[in-house]
Amino acid sequence: VYLGGKWGPYTNNDNNDSWTLYISPQDQLVFELNGSGNNLGATDNTLASTDATPLYSAWTHVCAVFDGASNSAILYMNGSEVARGRNSAFPISTLRRPADPSLKIFFGSTNDIARSTLYRNFIGQMDEIRMWKRVLTPSEIYCNMERSLAGNESGIVLYYRCNDNNSGSLAGQIGRAHV
Repeated sequence: VYLGGKWGPYTNNDNNDSWTLYISPQDQLVFELNGSGNNLGATDNTLASTDATPLYSAWTHVCAVFDGASNSAILYMNGSEVARGRNSAFPISTLRRPADPSLKIFFGSTNDIARSTLYRNFIGQMDEIRMWKRVLTPSEIYCNMERSLAGNESGIVLYYRCNDNNSGSLAGQIGRAHV
């Protein structure tokens, strides 16, 4: 079940895989990253994963952080770090830019939905989706997880509030799951 990302459409290589957040068939919340330069399928991907069952019983703040300086994928739930992953054989410092520049970021589905029956749309509710062009500190994540933003904060590039008639836009007009 895909929660969000820029991943696919499915091909025999990784050319359009950048990042994705999903719930696996093993009931794990997974944040998966693909760096530039290799086309090795899952071998060169960086993953952080944790048990997804806390997501089913109550509203849960989820934050997925890519830190290129430490080559890490990091997951937070309700302001606390729950998983960190690093691929020491293929450290990732930058995300892959998709070969198809027209591909969009999807929330609740993936670019691959139309071409495969392997992936399911998210059935649930999302509130406040945020995307930043910098790594947030643990304090920033914790202190802002239940606070709506103005949308013009330094470094914010996407902010969907999900509770307005106009649910959002890019570059500062948009609003709580960090991506």
